[in-house]
This record gives sequence, structure tokens and C-alpha cells, in this order.
Amino acid sequence: MGPMLPQFGGRDREKFTLRAPSLRGDGRGVRPQPTLISSARGQSRLAPTARSGVSPDYNDSVTYLASDSGRLADGLRFVRAFLCDPIHVGALAPASSSLGHRIGAATCRAMRDGFATVSTRNEAFATASTRARPSILELGAGTGAVSRFISAMNPVLVERNDEWAALLRKRFPHLEIRVECATLALERLCRPVGVVSSIPMLNNPQADAIRALLTHKYRDGLIRFCVLYTYGWTDPLSGVGFRERKREYFVPRSFPPASVWVYR
Repeated sequence: MGPMLPQFGGRDREKFTLRAPSLRGDGRGVRPQPTLISSARGQSRLAPTARSGVSPDYNDSVTYLASDSGRLADGLRFVRAFLCDPIHVGALAPASSSLGHRIGAATCRAMRDGFATVSTRNEAFATASTRARPSILELGAGTGAVSRFISAMNPVLVERNDEWAALLRKRFPHLEIRVECATLALERLCRPVGVVSSIPMLNNPQADAIRALLTHKYRDGLIRFCVLYTYGWTDPLSGVGFRERKREYFVPRSFPPASVWVYR
């Protein structure tokens, strides 16, 4: 059973029975059946159903993504794309479930803490639009390996690959999908966002342009935080100018081992 995502908001819930979803013959997940349990008052009720490593926005495509068959299929997609365009793809495999789970946890905390106030450095210059309720922008969403762990926060998914963008629309029909490069998405920012990035920064020809745009938009108060993972050891956004930076997690159960950095 895959890692469970943190729950975002809502009232405290009573305890409920967890049951992993079964799999059909084709490897796709089947919606788990509700379990009848007894409440404290002696009345029977339906318990919430368990979800295996997927967000509260449940659908069969996302459950398939969490399955062994789904991960294998996406792994083959990444290998083919890497062989065709190794510089822009930057990885032989999508983020592992362990890595995605930690990115989701880091994003949840950053969204809670990073959107509370505008940076004091920029507060005097902040406009009404920069004080509006921010959203999440995921750059380089790929096939959704990270998206499924943050989809409950309704992120906007940005992916330059047409085939992968079509796959994202199928897997996350409730989310906005943009087929464009990360630099264009950053250039168009006009409202405050939190950025989650899967863009490789070690060997990407657009890395310097992305850093420059992050610096500019952060100074304008349009980027409240950035969550980024890297397979390198050093700080991938050194010199951008964030007030705070922290290696939130080191994830050995990733190929290769990865670090999750959080910037505010």
C-alpha cells in the first residue's frame, strides 16, 4: 500500500477502517467499497473508504498511476522521452512515491506558512493582486508523479510535452493543464503563487533563465514559496534571493536519491 497523503483542512474525523483498493486484471485500481461500522451511539454508518497513495480527488486514472503497472508504464514513457530529448527531460524515471509523498508534505506546510503574510521586504510595495489568495503552480508536471500528491490543493499543471499534457488531462480532469514551457509560465505570472518545480536544474539549458525569473517574481511578491527537488547535493537555487532556504528532506528511496528544498 502506497503512502497516504496528508489531509488538507476539514473537521476532525472519527476513526475509520482502512482497506487497500483491489486491482482488476489490467492492473487498474477498483474503487474500494465502503465498510459498515458502528458509531459511538450504536448506530451503523458507512466508513470513509481508503485511498492508496492518491489525493482526495479520486479517479481510476490516478489509482492506476499509483499501481505497479502505472509506474512501469510511466517509467517507459520517461525512458523514451529521455532518449529523444535528454537535456530537457533530465531524468530516466518519474519521481518515486516516497519522493512525491515528501514533496506533497513540504508543499502542504509551505502553503500553510508561506501564504500567511507578504514578505516584509516587499510589503510596502505589495498591491491588492499580490495579497489575493495564492494558488499552486507546478512546473514540469510530467506524467503526474508529483501532481497526485498535491492535487487536493488544485494546482495549475504546466507541461511542455503535448503527449504528457494529454495524459495529465485524463488523470486530473478537474485541474487546469497548460501546455507551455516553465519560463513562459513564470513570465505570465500576475497573481501570487507557490511554485512546485520538477524542472531539472543541473543540466537544463533554461536553468539560468528560470533562476532569473524566480528572482524577479519573488521580488515583486508574486512567488511566496518554491518547493523543488533535485538529484544533486548542492542548493539548486543558490543566488536567487529567497529569505529562507532549507533542505526539507533527503529521500534515499528514490532513483537516484533526491533532496527536497523549500524556499520562502
